[in-house]
Amino acid sequence: MSVSSFFLDPNNIATFIAFILIAAVVLKFRKRFIITSKVMFWYKAKERSNFLHRLASHTRLINVYAIVGIIVSIGAVVYALYRFSSYFQALIAAPKALLASAQILLPVSGVPYVLNIPIAYFLIALVVVATLHELSHGIVALSRKIRLKSVGFVLLLAFFPLGAFVEPRKKDYMKASRFDRLKVLAAGSFMNIILAIIFFVLVLLLAQIMLSNNLVSFPPLLLNIQSIYNGSPASLSGLTAGTNISLVNGRPITSVTQIATVIAATPTGQSVNFTSTQNKTFFIKPIYNASFTSSVNSSSHSYIGISGFFFYTRAPPITPLLSESINPALTFAVPNSGFLAQALFWIYGLLLWLVLLNLGLGILNALPIFYVTDGCKIFYELLGYVIKDKKRQWQVATLIIVVFSVLFLLLTPIGPLIFSYL
Repeated sequence: MSVSSFFLDPNNIATFIAFILIAAVVLKFRKRFIITSKVMFWYKAKERSNFLHRLASHTRLINVYAIVGIIVSIGAVVYALYRFSSYFQALIAAPKALLASAQILLPVSGVPYVLNIPIAYFLIALVVVATLHELSHGIVALSRKIRLKSVGFVLLLAFFPLGAFVEPRKKDYMKASRFDRLKVLAAGSFMNIILAIIFFVLVLLLAQIMLSNNLVSFPPLLLNIQSIYNGSPASLSGLTAGTNISLVNGRPITSVTQIATVIAATPTGQSVNFTSTQNKTFFIKPIYNASFTSSVNSSSHSYIGISGFFFYTRAPPITPLLSESINPALTFAVPNSGFLAQALFWIYGLLLWLVLLNLGLGILNALPIFYVTDGCKIFYELLGYVIKDKKRQWQVATLIIVVFSVLFLLLTPIGPLIFSYL
């Protein structure tokens, strides 16, 4: 790759600028960094921000915000339990056909390449997500008369941001009422969920702008089959992993929903026709009343035996965005030539990842898992209302944390692996 082609990619430009800015900050304030384990660079500053104190001075408004935050955080746990329930029903019924992923916690489907986020998007999103999350903790703490000992951020190897932090004074925090401590703890997740909503609105507005000005186009899609289960309808039709499908029932592919709808509308005994890019047609007869949970195998209609597939455009290649459940108009769209189209489409992708990461962190951080989330402390404080003995309170909190941690681990490939052998 030449230098000129490198800088034609907006993601490369943004990543380069981000690392230059981080390096500049580290050089300027190098004497203030504390290095631990030779790789972790901590920047701590005493909390003297007039800006934070001015925000925290709106105590009535902040109090309402914090109370709503507690309700939303508890609601996030209830929502997660609902998602866990539906996931484990499918896991028990058909563990080998389930695509394990923590994305089950997100209220969107068909999110492709969840881990394949461009580095520039990740860096920017991480700074936004972590910084505003921690500032929310800090502002609520100050509004409840809990002083802050320090604020800061941490870098890996002096250039990769890992997050921000707000450190309240321990004495002030312990003196505060249990209700005030809950307000502080829930404020972070609530901020991330609010940010997800804000960025989602911006996504819709920007999508409308790009559509109305013809700044994007929609090339045909291909369905790349990654894996097929032996003995399934897809396997019996002769379809093999690695095949690129261009037509479904003779029609070009437009979305995941289109394929699921076609399968659902296929009468019993008839076939769904998948045509490959080599013009070979596979006649697949769905099995009905099967229990599966992937984009083309749903308990609501049928099972054809395809798992682990993804879409991509013929040309030019793009990084897929979220899914048609976010915004059907721009699913798998590509930007037209021209700086404005390229720039707005790049911003659109960033906003989508800000929605996803804020929502994911907001829900995940509200859960009591691995002793590292705010949800662990939230559950401990809530138990204090019904369990007065501190030792017993901690034992019950530990049990809850262990249970949720195990449930979360089962969202990974560990879950299908365990249940497939039971």
